[in-house]
Amino acid sequence: MKLITIYQENCEKIFIEDSDDSNIQEYSKNISKLLESNNVAILHTSENQSIVLRPNKICSILVEERIEKEIDKVTDNKLEQIDIVKD
Repeated sequence: MKLITIYQENCEKIFIEDSDDSNIQEYSKNISKLLESNNVAILHTSENQSIVLRPNKICSILVEERIEKEIDKVTDNKLEQIDIVKD
């Protein structure tokens, strides 16, 4: 899962998630092509999202790899008793 943060001039950040499986270097290189356009660019994600951008208003784009962590569910029968020692 990729998290894309787009920083624009005088605007709020835009956050977009993409479940693309490519490595982060390749993905970042493809995202950087957005900045080559003179007028507008359209970013399509694998999450069926599209955003129309004006590249001349973009200051930077941050691409991060998000690692989805599984949260272990603790059931009552797996809880361990913890002794608290007080002075």
